[in-house]
Amino acid sequence: MQQAPRHWSARLPFFYGWIIIAVAFVTMAIGVTGRTALSLLMPPLIDEFKWDRGLAAGAFSFGFVVSAILSPFVEDNDCRHRSGEHLPLVQCL
Repeated sequence: MQQAPRHWSARLPFFYGWIIIAVAFVTMAIGVTGRTALSLLMPPLIDEFKWDRGLAAGAFSFGFVVSAILSPFVEDNDCRHRSGEHLPLVQCL
């Protein structure tokens, strides 16, 4: 009689949860880097478009506030409907 093959996670030399933590860490690192990269680009944007520093910083802050306010509602909608129709909206936030 042949033994059933073991599950792939049982063959790993370490706990599978570490893979989940690593993927979450890399995802968050990319997301935070992408979101805060605008602060590195702020001086060239101000010089190029001749904007006031306060106007540029206000627009940046406004984006953070709108994202913080809308994110729970978008997630609630996602949990309710479980559809991918609004995925582009979530990606824009």
